[in-house]
Amino acid sequence: MKTFLLKKIQLLKIGFSKIFKLDDTPILSYLDNAESPLDYYFRKHGFITEWTIDNSDLTVTLPTVTPTIFSEGVYDCVVDWGDGTSNTIESFDDVNITHTYSNEGTYRIEIKGYFTAWSMDSLSQTNKNKLRKVIYWGGNPFHGFNYLEKAFNNCNNLTDLSSSYIKKYNDGCLSFSYFCNNTSIKTIKCPLFSHHINAISFDYCFSGISNLEKVCNNFFNKNINAVTFNNAFSNCIHLKFIPKLFFYYNRKANDFSFTFYNTPSLLLYTNLFYSDSEQSTRFNEITDITFESFIERNSLSLIKTNNAIDLWNCTFFGTVNKSNAFAGDGNILAFDNYDSIPNDWKGL
Repeated sequence: MKTFLLKKIQLLKIGFSKIFKLDDTPILSYLDNAESPLDYYFRKHGFITEWTIDNSDLTVTLPTVTPTIFSEGVYDCVVDWGDGTSNTIESFDDVNITHTYSNEGTYRIEIKGYFTAWSMDSLSQTNKNKLRKVIYWGGNPFHGFNYLEKAFNNCNNLTDLSSSYIKKYNDGCLSFSYFCNNTSIKTIKCPLFSHHINAISFDYCFSGISNLEKVCNNFFNKNINAVTFNNAFSNCIHLKFIPKLFFYYNRKANDFSFTFYNTPSLLLYTNLFYSDSEQSTRFNEITDITFESFIERNSLSLIKTNNAIDLWNCTFFGTVNKSNAFAGDGNILAFDNYDSIPNDWKGL
């Protein structure tokens, strides 16, 4: 414990801009599900986001969720708009969810209190494009989230998801489907969802993020109840790095269809699901499972190649959809053991 605290103090001394290496590779993987350095520093702050406003439209609308979509959202908070003004929001349709700035510029909006359901999906594209960063997911003055489905859906200019964990409200979020697809995130620096152990769906979670290159270690380790990763990273055309044992702890998951579809830059480790000699037991907690088009790729931009995950050597206890799991001309070049992959896993 003493060593851990000393390490944390050292990190604080060097400044938060240096918590990550210059290439954005996380150096804090040992903090899995512990308090992040940002939590240590910002714990007295609320949920903070950064927006860029120009003279063409000086308004910002915060993304509440209507009860017809999610009935358990709670709104009772104070919003600091970052321009010296603040408002109280007490319901999903409160007039104060919209704010008009006097001047263009970049503003940090801080929410303290209850704003438990957040989804940008229903807002205009103009409003979505103003959101640039998540600075901090909230300390003691903010009570966390229980709904984040389509949280940043099509926020094309969003570049940063913060280096803190997403705080949960009550039992947390059940779904992170379409969480931040089609954004401009380059690196996912922190196991964002670690506190949301009841989350079931990660469908299309990061799909279509063309800038995304890396995901940090231990990312889904705590999401032991996850069931579906359908299209989770599909069409991330510059994704290069997924850590080893990425899905090791997701023993209940049964949908890996299109998970890495059209990821021509990705070098995928063979031990994504299991360590050596675990093929006979890795999938013993589930019956039916799908790997349809799991990493189907029709093009390739890899410099280095490796072997494909030998899923065909695993023991399954029900129906397996293996259609096109390793299909595509790109995989002929990507996998050194392509000829060893059974035809029914290659769509042949």
